Amino acid sequence: MRTDNVKKSKKIVAFLATVLLVFSVITVGISPIASADLTDDPIDDDGEFEVTINAPDGDDTVTAGEQVDVNWSVENTGDEAGVRNMTFTVLDATDGTEVYEDEHNETETYNLNLSVEETYNYENASYDDFTWTPDEDAVGDYTLNVTAVGYNETADSHTYHEGYEVTIEVIEDDPEEEPGEANFEVEITDYDEDVRPGRYLEIEYTVENTGDAEGTQDIVFIVEGTEEDKNEGLTLDEGETFEGRFFWKAGEGPHLLTVESEDDTARRAINIETVTPGFTSILLILATVFAGAIYYKKKQ
Repeated sequence: MRTDNVKKSKKIVAFLATVLLVFSVITVGISPIASADLTDDPIDDDGEFEVTINAPDGDDTVTAGEQVDVNWSVENTGDEAGVRNMTFTVLDATDGTEVYEDEHNETETYNLNLSVEETYNYENASYDDFTWTPDEDAVGDYTLNVTAVGYNETADSHTYHEGYEVTIEVIEDDPEEEPGEANFEVEITDYDEDVRPGRYLEIEYTVENTGDAEGTQDIVFIVEGTEEDKNEGLTLDEGETFEGRFFWKAGEGPHLLTVESEDDTARRAINIETVTPGFTSILLILATVFAGAIYYKKKQ
């Protein structure tokens, strides 16, 4: 009986050992590769930290008033681990005057701990991004500098290890241009002043786009407030001119002719009269009748 209990105990121990082994393998398999971390260890002078910084978003030109996100990374190229505090400084490239500084010396939890050949870049969420927003009037060239700051216990002083810098140009923010607008100016250039009632009157007109953008408008012909004809959807480029005609069956009496666009109106007054034969015309008719009568009589 005791022998059976011992065997059971051994099986349980073996089972638990197997479970522990499997769990350990799985844990190791899913554990992320060790990466640089932030520490509360004091900064030191060990290791060799090599900093790299590129132009923000790969562009060495930024716009005043817009945030600059600094693209930086640091690698420990030395033969032992080390701890550094990263600093970001902006200098006027013309005279070297310091314009902005971002550092974490006062907060030790931001000290960066790198093992040998370990790299840390600005995309890691655990370290604050280095950013700078130039003022609206801060137009000119600036130097962005990222440095790994160490501490030499023997000299009891901070040591500025490999720093790296890049120069960018801050340009003025160009205000967005207001979209241009078309402007269709119309003019009545010619019409038949001697047209008689019941006949068609031809009205010639021009349209010029004097605006600073292409546009499309309807050109309407109106007589005494009534729309008589329309040129629909006339499209003109900036500075382009169009010549056209409207036709209207004239009615007797005074009329106000109007050609208009959305932007402009042209008007002409016209008086259409029925022509009454005068004295000379009557004589001409009588002479014609009399001559015809004489000719007919001779033929007889």
